[in-house]
Amino acid sequence: MRCAQLTAAVTTATAGLDRRLGRGGSSGSRPSLLVGTLTVDQTIRAQANWIASTQLSDGAIPEAPVPAGNTSAYVTPYVSDYAVMGLARAAAVTGDQAYLSDAWKMLDFYARHEQPSTGYVDDFNVPYPSGTGAEPTGHYNSTDSYAALFLLGAYETVEAGGGTIPRADSWVVGAATTALDALLSTQQASGLFFATPTYTAALAMDNAEDDGGLLAAARLFGIAGDSEAATRARTAAERLGTGIQKDMWNATQGSFDWAVPESGAPNVSNVATTKYPDAVAQAWMVGYGAVTPTEAFELVNELEGFQPELFSWDLRGSGRRVVSLASHDGCRWGAHRRGDRRAGTLPALPPAVRADDEHLG
Repeated sequence: MRCAQLTAAVTTATAGLDRRLGRGGSSGSRPSLLVGTLTVDQTIRAQANWIASTQLSDGAIPEAPVPAGNTSAYVTPYVSDYAVMGLARAAAVTGDQAYLSDAWKMLDFYARHEQPSTGYVDDFNVPYPSGTGAEPTGHYNSTDSYAALFLLGAYETVEAGGGTIPRADSWVVGAATTALDALLSTQQASGLFFATPTYTAALAMDNAEDDGGLLAAARLFGIAGDSEAATRARTAAERLGTGIQKDMWNATQGSFDWAVPESGAPNVSNVATTKYPDAVAQAWMVGYGAVTPTEAFELVNELEGFQPELFSWDLRGSGRRVVSLASHDGCRWGAHRRGDRRAGTLPALPPAVRADDEHLG
């Protein structure tokens, strides 16, 4: 998807979730690669403009452009959250505040549709071309990643705007608190997160996103002056980090298991033979910085050797390739691709641990 290309180029252009969100200033250190005759700045503008062109009148960003003749747009908040991060990074890179405005509109859509009792957010069908009157489908792909990526998107948007929360957008603090509660609702004693309350397995990609979301939440609540919420997020992140190392890192394989079910053996990753979810799970762990320096070094070398296409991708079908910023020390990682994961397609697990996951498929 095009939004995946934008977020790959923008959201993770710097290493390990920008070295664990420790970058300085509102724009931080940005790439200056060349893509054919286009600079990254120009390419980012083109991609950000494309995302903005798909935004509906109520603020929602659909999963993909609405095909001709369709009367509704499909909105997956998971994908939309990535689009928000891309727009925020585009604003930071280009200085174009219109992208921030678009990001705030999607965050507002998410906030308005958080379920009061749980904070979870469904996927939606939105009438088209009116772009209003979103109807929840009653389904979601995950509860942990939706919430975690909203928290990341909110923090990225605030940071790109100068590191302060505009008075007109102070509602984001309440929405972030609700999202944090939704995220924490599936954290287990091990520190890992289940994908949903009924999908009783911890997925490596989700948990990498959850780790980033918790770190972003701690920063966001710090900006808002809510020390209690910031502490909750940091504590949960510390527990998650412990769980990732203890229960997901497979020292024998030299990679993270792509899923750890509630009972039974983990789903072991084979990076050499299986791109998704096995190899992509490793990319997510490195991209979000949920790894040790040694693990990052080993995994980047593995991925470069077995799945080199994760380090570059076609730009608008032109045949040009965007070179990532990955290097062998794992400190600059640009292979943050979502692969083929779409709403309703969480990886299949053995029947014994699938529980009641009909809503996922």
